[in-house]
Amino acid sequence: MDDDGNGTLEGEEISRLADWMWTAFHPNGKPVPAAQRAKMEARLMKRVSDTSGGISFEHFAEWFGGISKGVHRMEMKAAHKKFKEMDDDNSGFLDHDEIHHMAEWMAASVNPGGKPMSDKAKEKMTAKLIQRITDDPAGKISFDQFEHWYTKTAASMNALAVKRYQKTHERKWESQYIFY
Repeated sequence: MDDDGNGTLEGEEISRLADWMWTAFHPNGKPVPAAQRAKMEARLMKRVSDTSGGISFEHFAEWFGGISKGVHRMEMKAAHKKFKEMDDDNSGFLDHDEIHHMAEWMAASVNPGGKPMSDKAKEKMTAKLIQRITDDPAGKISFDQFEHWYTKTAASMNALAVKRYQKTHERKWESQYIFY
């Protein structure tokens, strides 16, 4: 995001950083409203800026490391909450029927407002989840297994959101220069 290569983010570079953060941590793909963007930029500058009024790589790296830890904690909390919601019998494991509901939840999360899954599609997704997440002969998923899967899946979805952002927000200099 450091277009001019001076080692510091300033002005429009900080605006793009705020846009990227909003997209990466809220992967719904919606554009950043101007008021929220301005608030995020102000908070970012207050927390991260150095004496030059910009954001040096060192300040950014330190700040982003803290943000990453906070995001990880939030993901763990969300995984725990979601597991408890799905564990209808409070056994500490997700059985076949509970994994079946997990498949429905996944489909609704990826395609909100889409068509409901057919019973055949739910069963296929249930089998796939069991195969990918657990090695338990009974096909049950423990919380530790679920947490690992959930974290990995959340990271993949965030990476997809970042790619979507990069695709829709080409850097100005890329369109100004011809590369040989």
